[in-house]
Amino acid sequence: MPRRAGPAVLAAALCVVLSSCLAVVLPERPIVAMAVPAPQGGPRRAATARPAPLSLTEQAAPAASRAATDPPATRTPSPTPTPTATETATPPPATAAPPTPTPGPTATLPPTAEPSPTPSPTFSPTPEPQPQPQPQCPPTAQPGRGMAPGVPRLRPPAHTADGRPIAYLTFDDGPHEPTTPQILDLLARYGARATFFVLGQSVERFPDLTRAIAEAGHSVQNHTANHVRLNTASDEVITSEVETAQALIAEATGTVPFCVRPPGGVVDIETQEILAGLGLEVALWDVDPQDWRRPEAATIASHALERIFPGAIVLLHDGGGDRTQTVAALEAILASLTADGYVLEGLAP
Repeated sequence: MPRRAGPAVLAAALCVVLSSCLAVVLPERPIVAMAVPAPQGGPRRAATARPAPLSLTEQAAPAASRAATDPPATRTPSPTPTPTATETATPPPATAAPPTPTPGPTATLPPTAEPSPTPSPTFSPTPEPQPQPQPQCPPTAQPGRGMAPGVPRLRPPAHTADGRPIAYLTFDDGPHEPTTPQILDLLARYGARATFFVLGQSVERFPDLTRAIAEAGHSVQNHTANHVRLNTASDEVITSEVETAQALIAEATGTVPFCVRPPGGVVDIETQEILAGLGLEVALWDVDPQDWRRPEAATIASHALERIFPGAIVLLHDGGGDRTQTVAALEAILASLTADGYVLEGLAP
């Protein structure tokens, strides 16, 4: 592999080229002796002749010859300076650590209260519904079949003197064959007393049957002469209807009714005032099995027995058509009530 020329050789070659170029352009300058004036007050010194400066060609020639004869310089690496003992012993200056801040007083936090466990809800057993005692009277009259507010009504005793419950069975629109005699037989079998709200026209038709009712110990009361709705009748009609029935009942039974049941159970204040003027109380009902619709006997009986309570007045019918279902239901009602200790009475003043 050829050796690369050193920097000295390159420099010498460059000087030769430059000297050749300058020799062509610049002529050689001869050495001129210059007279140097002597300083004032002293002898003058003779001027020394100075050689003329070498041209670039002349300066480069010796350098080139030296470069050709001198061996190439060998670069010796600079020795690594050995640290002195002082440098070895002296550690580098330590960086000053930042000052440690003095901790201030630590705030004391109140101890965190341990959360108390949430108590599990305690479920008390749901009490079994207790049977509610039957009210002594219905809160309101039945829709379309009751008294207007404020009208006083008959309210019989609910218990006997010795505390037994009393129920009041009532029969409207009679007397009538054959229903009324059948009902009288059933009542006698169970030792029961009842109330019959009779029509004047029926009493006039069946005076003996009306008398038999009274003689059996039952109560015979007024239901008007011709089943007229008193709340829509004039004062004269009301008075006539009631007084006619009163007279017929008194003639047949020998007793004068003390109460009247308005047909349909509808009465207002004006009607009640007229009746009160005639010496009559208004008697309605508490339990209505609606036997006048002729449902099954079991339906009539269950309706009455489910709603009965001490002092209750039960509405039934012995007139106004076929009452076969009513007679059959009556036997079931009588049997159940007597078994439950009820005393069956008729309405009395």
